[in-house]
Amino acid sequence: MEHMEFVDEPSAEAWCGAVLKLCDEQIEGEGLDAVKHPEQWAFVLWCPDGANLPARRPDAWGLDTQHPVARIAGILKGAPIYELEDHETLWSSWLRIFLVCQEADARIAEALQDGLLQAIQREDAEFVARYGATGSPAH
Repeated sequence: MEHMEFVDEPSAEAWCGAVLKLCDEQIEGEGLDAVKHPEQWAFVLWCPDGANLPARRPDAWGLDTQHPVARIAGILKGAPIYELEDHETLWSSWLRIFLVCQEADARIAEALQDGLLQAIQREDAEFVARYGATGSPAH
């Protein structure tokens, strides 16, 4: 596995990335009829572009059945990366890329839809905390 150099702050020279676990491993059925479905992870990456934080749309994205650190390291080839913090993420937008641009079986599509709903709820709570819940004037 290639080395990943994490940086503490966004910079114009570092990639930016975010990783989200969509669902845990699941086993359907019992005994010999049991079917094991692996966990699912999503990731998004932005190439360094001279800006401190990433642009609106990621340059690379993917789904994986394990934490995608090895796959990301292969893409970065030793370049530094800043991992976006929760308050810097917009999974409600980014998960739509997967839903629109990638075919997925029913289980993964459901995990993506669930992740999208959770992201919307989390971001809505952040909006209310920042701007208030009533029809207040522009901030």
